[in-house]
Amino acid sequence: MKEEKEYSGIWKNIGCILSAVAIIALVVFLGILAYQLFSGA
Repeated sequence: MKEEKEYSGIWKNIGCILSAVAIIALVVFLGILAYQLFSGA
């Protein structure tokens, strides 16, 4: 039972990390897109 709880905790941590990475990637992508639009205009 204890191992199962730790395993679940690991997956929760992975989920948090993936969410953070996805948000950062989205912000960076939008930043690059906006920069290209403004420098191209």
